[in-house]
Amino acid sequence: MEKFKKKNDVQKYISKLTTLLENNEHIKAIDTIRHGLKNKPEWAEGYALLGRLLWQTGVHDEAMTAFRTAVTLQPETSEWKLSLLSCEVQLGQLDRAVPELLRIISENINNVSVVIEAVSLISLASRHDIAAASLKWCVRKRPDEPRFPIALASELISAGHPAEGCAVFIDLIKQSPDNISYTPLIVSALGHIGEFQYALDISEVYNNSPEEKSPPFLNNMACALGALNRSNEAIPLYEEAFRKSPDDESIRFGLASAYLKNGDYEKGWTQNELRPAVLKRPEKKPWRGEEDLNGKTLLLLGDQGLGDCIQFVRYIRFLSTSGTRLVLAVPAPLVRLFSNMPYDMDVHALDRLPLEHDLSCPLLSLPFALMRYIGTEIPSDVPYLKAYSEDVSRFGTLPGPARKKRVGIVWSGAERPQYGIFYRARSSSLEGFAPVLEQTQVEFVSLQTGKPRDELSASRFQHVPDPMGDVRDMADTAAIIQTLDLVISVDTSVAHLAGAMGKPVWMLTRSDCCWRWLEHRDDTPWYPTMKIFRSQPGSLDHAISLAARELSLFSKNTSPAEAHTTTHKKHEALT
Repeated sequence: MEKFKKKNDVQKYISKLTTLLENNEHIKAIDTIRHGLKNKPEWAEGYALLGRLLWQTGVHDEAMTAFRTAVTLQPETSEWKLSLLSCEVQLGQLDRAVPELLRIISENINNVSVVIEAVSLISLASRHDIAAASLKWCVRKRPDEPRFPIALASELISAGHPAEGCAVFIDLIKQSPDNISYTPLIVSALGHIGEFQYALDISEVYNNSPEEKSPPFLNNMACALGALNRSNEAIPLYEEAFRKSPDDESIRFGLASAYLKNGDYEKGWTQNELRPAVLKRPEKKPWRGEEDLNGKTLLLLGDQGLGDCIQFVRYIRFLSTSGTRLVLAVPAPLVRLFSNMPYDMDVHALDRLPLEHDLSCPLLSLPFALMRYIGTEIPSDVPYLKAYSEDVSRFGTLPGPARKKRVGIVWSGAERPQYGIFYRARSSSLEGFAPVLEQTQVEFVSLQTGKPRDELSASRFQHVPDPMGDVRDMADTAAIIQTLDLVISVDTSVAHLAGAMGKPVWMLTRSDCCWRWLEHRDDTPWYPTMKIFRSQPGSLDHAISLAARELSLFSKNTSPAEAHTTTHKKHEALT
């Protein structure tokens, strides 16, 4: 190994490292850098590069340690401080990150790029009012710098003040036509608050200008098209942006989502392997279908949310006869539920990691890993999850013998402010669900969890039974669902669970819905018993009104709704 003692040794080392990075051999590159750091522990650039690579491979804690070391060795390098703070923001560690970002802004007022990057991280933390206030201070300090007011316009829009933000932008255009080059920032801000049509209208005007089209602009225009359910038009823009900036995580993920939303699963699953590091769990021995599993222990990692795990655990059946020992690590609420699947596997909570294994694969990577064996057709046989009979007995008499058809309801999902103001349209309030709850031909049962559950006791619908106080995990939720005739839910894990159990489920989703629900259809290949009610932009009100109207027809059916199993093309498991 090179000893960093001679100039030509350093050049050989850098050349080797460059080759590894160009070939996307990140694990080998990480090992190479670590070896180099043993020989030259004062190599600050090495720690910074190590931090970037560790973050990209999902090893978040070690990435932050590497960035901290780089900053300690070379504290004057703002880029590495911002990289560390970016990690903290993306992991939700805001108490230290935001004050430190404000300090960087105050100390670097003459370094516009550093200030803008710091403000963008405050924005990423969804502290848009703080970001806007910081930029107003910057504008007062540096009235000669046009990049500050355009960033201010963007942040004002993102903070929910579109009229004020657009007024700032219009003033800039009046001052100089050249300021039209800042249009991409406004497009991004409009997308953040869900004004996708306005974002697209402005994008199309700018796209016809002679200005150079940067990857972020192409990404934002493509994002607007995708949100308007025009993924086939978004894909060429994403592809161009990806060619220009292949390391940009938002572009890589946007392209994967567009392929998947457009139903191109071969390209989509392949591109999805480049999803952002924050959505991955660290792996030392990844398996993606190329290695024989016979006699090996395969660790399957639950990644992202509970609904994602429920959706993709269906692929385990193709591994059940592969001669491998299966170990599944998932969020704790799913352990009992998945332990009830008819496969020989050990199921653990993620907090039990690390677990002994030879190879690993995230659940969301199974479609890619298995594609060479089963193709891209979605295995849609249901049910593949079921409740425990003893749990059904516990909840079967709650809230008493059913006189009418029973309908479970979920009106709100988890808050995720990092996805922008528009993401609020994923959920409703209990009062917003009133058109559904006012249907008296059925009996409702609340399946709502979290803070929105408190709305029930203080509302005019407090008579609706709420058994969720006795629920320990998703297996208990499955037991309640088993006693129901129908589930009506916003896009949450409960909708996935009902679909995986083969129960009739009506899912209410915002107009710019997730890639998995495709476009312009009310069914889904993932769950044959699911019906999708798509809303209009801005809220779920339209979807709720459609479901209320449909519910009056559902209640008139004379026979109870029953879970049913559908049979599709069978795939051979790995043998």
